[in-house]
Amino acid sequence: MRYRAEIDGLRTVAVVPVILFHAGFESFSGGFVGVDIFFVISGYLITSIILSELEQDKFSIVNFYERRARRIWPALFVVLFASLPFAWLWLLPQDMKNYSQSLVAVSAFASNLLFWQTSGYFDATAELKPLLHTWSLAVEEQYYLFFPLFLLFIWRLGKHWVLITLSIVAVSSLIAAQWGSTAKPLATFYLLPTRAWELLMGAFVAFHASRENKPKLTRTLREIGAVFGLLLIAYAIFGFDEEKPFPSLYALVPTVGAALIITCVTQQTLAGKFLGNKLFVGIGLISYSAYLWHQPLFAFARHNSLDEPNKLTLGMLSAAAIVLAYLTWKYVENPFRNKHFFSRKQLFTTGAIVSSLFFIFGITGHLMKGFYERMSLTHLPKNYLANTWIEHRPINSLNGAACVSERASLCKRTDRPDSKKILLVGDSHSADYSTKFMDLVLANDLEAWQISVGGCAFIESHFARHQNECGKARQLLERSVEEIGFDFIIFISAMNAHIAKLPPGEVDNNIESLTDLLDRFMDSGAKVFYFTSRPYFNYKPTKAAVLNKISRVKALRHASHKKLKNKIQTIAEADNFVIFNQALTLINSACGRLDCFNGHSESMLPLYRDTNHLTTLGVRKVFSDFVAQSEAGRWL
Repeated sequence: MRYRAEIDGLRTVAVVPVILFHAGFESFSGGFVGVDIFFVISGYLITSIILSELEQDKFSIVNFYERRARRIWPALFVVLFASLPFAWLWLLPQDMKNYSQSLVAVSAFASNLLFWQTSGYFDATAELKPLLHTWSLAVEEQYYLFFPLFLLFIWRLGKHWVLITLSIVAVSSLIAAQWGSTAKPLATFYLLPTRAWELLMGAFVAFHASRENKPKLTRTLREIGAVFGLLLIAYAIFGFDEEKPFPSLYALVPTVGAALIITCVTQQTLAGKFLGNKLFVGIGLISYSAYLWHQPLFAFARHNSLDEPNKLTLGMLSAAAIVLAYLTWKYVENPFRNKHFFSRKQLFTTGAIVSSLFFIFGITGHLMKGFYERMSLTHLPKNYLANTWIEHRPINSLNGAACVSERASLCKRTDRPDSKKILLVGDSHSADYSTKFMDLVLANDLEAWQISVGGCAFIESHFARHQNECGKARQLLERSVEEIGFDFIIFISAMNAHIAKLPPGEVDNNIESLTDLLDRFMDSGAKVFYFTSRPYFNYKPTKAAVLNKISRVKALRHASHKKLKNKIQTIAEADNFVIFNQALTLINSACGRLDCFNGHSESMLPLYRDTNHLTTLGVRKVFSDFVAQSEAGRWL
């Protein structure tokens, strides 16, 4: 297969927007499509090599996997080793535990499965995950685990049947991606079945290029096709944003653009000269290492600072990723591709050993809760780090529905037909109390139900959230209240923050939407317990404490607090409505005033694990206070 400089130039068009997107440069709001372009390029190059060898009856599975290992392993291992010291020094225990899990997943080329399963309420935000970007490597390696075996098996039937079969797979994958982008967005984004069509698009380009009797494109058609391809990619990079469902039909824009460029561009075309210039080719050659380096650099910079790093810092880190990529390409990638420098046996043996070491370290970090004893913090209590996260027992569902999710899902947690029925409902703040809620349920032999929908306050302006799942959750909740007939309903949400974020003209309508829901609860005969909102903070208290900058942590006041408070106080005149002030419990556990409350107890142990979610200690203090007050009222 002859070398095509313009393909390396296209790699630059893919990797630079990805880096700048993750750096937070708003102009590159659709920079994430660079990954989709990489999939097309990879599909084209690998398929071209396989087809050439199959046609010459020289294809070897062992040789194929050896080439992939030489391409993937060396640079990946260097980046993983380099990230370990920074993870050890800077990551809080829960973050280190998450990082350890990702090391295990990366070692098994299954990080896409991990991030699919862990994305959501209990997970760290994307920009803080040093190895999040490895999900795309996992997709590719899973694809190439099966693709060459498929071609080897079906090749004897002829190219015609190969293309028919692959076309069926590609169309099915695209249809699944379109459906799943709204119905199952996380699975669709991370998993191979809904990404395979992008790799297969590159494969189809390779099949077309391998045809002996393919129609010859005129210079004019090549010029038009190449320019149109570049325009499609530019439109996606600068016109798309994270609100676009992906990888849906929208992903056709950058992938078709990439396919057109690969098909139409030659070194004689204008686009070929543009993509084939020395700068673009140079960055393209090191694009794999640049992709590997950029995310850890950004993530660790964000972990080691209270504020989001400024654009100058992120720009310098982007440049650092390119410099590190060049060094990695020259001193790691190139030498390891030389079979005389490193034999096949040495490659596979070393790769297996190194992968095992990362796997063992990751498992150990997970089991040891992020090595929380590793950090010496003389300015904080000895057991501080052991209390920086929330411990959740497995959240079991008897009816198969998720108890905590971003979907309309009502789960049954205990089955006690002859007992009183209790419901825990709300957004992610209600999910904080999942374990303590079950302690209450089991201690009093109750039939328990839960519906905790992250980011959803069951108010009108939220109905369209999560592809309309919030609206469906409200309907499910209203229907369940009527059909099941709960005796007790505990409603917990960040309602102050939710209302404060609304446009002024929507505040009254949404407070009415809330009170209408609470009235429905009470009209059903249930005793309703309404948790007032807890304080929010401008910074993550645990992170500020570890960085010895706790003085910068301030509790936020929400402008809508007064209007919402007055409305809830009016409802509280009903006999079956009880207000529980969780904010008061938290503040009284500390300094006793909101203006000096920094998310820690009086003994400087963390009550918050981020700006608004509680640690186990915070949950225990609040819920114990709630149970003590409610039992005094003889409600059970």
